[in-house]
Amino acid sequence: MKKSGWLLFAGIALLIALVIYLITPEKERYDWTLSYDRTSNQPYGLQLLYNLLKKEYPGSRFIESNKPLRENLDALKDKHDALYFIAGGWLYLDSSAQKAVMDFVHEGNNAFIAAAYIPYNIYYDLLNGKISDSTKEEYSNYYQPYQFNDSIVSFSLLHPTFKNDTSFKINYLFKWKYVYGEWNYFFEKGREQSLDSIAALGTINAEYVNFIRVKYGNGYFYMHSNPIAFTNFNINNQEGFQYLQKIFSNFQPTTIIWDEASKLPYQDERSKPYTGESPLKFILGNRSLRWAWYILLITVFFFILFRAKRSQKPIAVIEPNLNTSLEFVQTVSRLYYLQNDHLALAKQKMKLFLLFVRNKYKLTLKNHSDEEICRLAIKSELNFKDVKHIFTSYKLISFRTQISSDELIEFHKSIDLFYQTCK
Repeated sequence: MKKSGWLLFAGIALLIALVIYLITPEKERYDWTLSYDRTSNQPYGLQLLYNLLKKEYPGSRFIESNKPLRENLDALKDKHDALYFIAGGWLYLDSSAQKAVMDFVHEGNNAFIAAAYIPYNIYYDLLNGKISDSTKEEYSNYYQPYQFNDSIVSFSLLHPTFKNDTSFKINYLFKWKYVYGEWNYFFEKGREQSLDSIAALGTINAEYVNFIRVKYGNGYFYMHSNPIAFTNFNINNQEGFQYLQKIFSNFQPTTIIWDEASKLPYQDERSKPYTGESPLKFILGNRSLRWAWYILLITVFFFILFRAKRSQKPIAVIEPNLNTSLEFVQTVSRLYYLQNDHLALAKQKMKLFLLFVRNKYKLTLKNHSDEEICRLAIKSELNFKDVKHIFTSYKLISFRTQISSDELIEFHKSIDLFYQTCK
């Protein structure tokens, strides 16, 4: 390439870089995601709570678990008068970790769980049959408490030991604007009088109980369904700080175990949570490095563009990857069919259908009521009657000991119609 060509190329690259620089907005000062990260000083991090708990009990031993509890079960063994604390939206505690927490409490310790979604094994053993009638088939991983949407609510404490006489206003903010959020609660106020071993400690909007204490063995579970109350933004408020003080003034633990790693996602038992930062994320987070990266990409693009005009090697034919998913499904279906267990196959199809709905539309169908079906029909943009037919068909066959192949085919067609036509 001649010298004039390189100069033209460099001029175009600089011009594009300048345009991108001018049109790219400044990086936001605050990150408004619900991270619940103890190192984060952003509005919805837990840095303030972490530091306050370390100073609140100067004579207590403070242990931070940076490994998922499923890989560090010994952290809860041989403890006396200890407090296990975890806060987050979703808690990734597998069955072994949940059993370890329950054994820990049964031996006379306390566990404080602040989560929007309760690990199901803990919920099922402690609360099932008392505040709802769900089954293990309905919720295989997590239990979502009752829920409503609003932008501003008020929290208050009920139990005499907390000595609370005021309410605490709390709201969802995003970029300093009020937005509607999901507020979870366990049951309506007043029901605790008929619930054995369950004490209502706090309410939301004075109507719904969102903070409870459950007696288990020689210890107690303290569960709060709105972890946002413990984030930096709300603790920095005077009322929020007093709310926090009154809650934790009731504890005098000899050891505090802060579980930070068990609220990080994982795929299976062998995988490790991603706790670090990728090199690319670091580069894009720094303004100077980000623009150096953009200019490098633009330069490489123009180099490839001009180089391709000079010479180009023959493009080899690449065979497309074979999708064997259908073969797998057919094989599994054939195994069920050869066993003539049509009812088991129908139940398996229903489980896969409910999982599909939960992943795609973020809907957990608890009771299969008309209201829930209507919500699914609206989100999928399908006719209510067609969606209702799936649940009606399943209800008719689920109470039977066996079904015919024709009934299985008819049930399959109703679900397959949903897959083919849903939006």
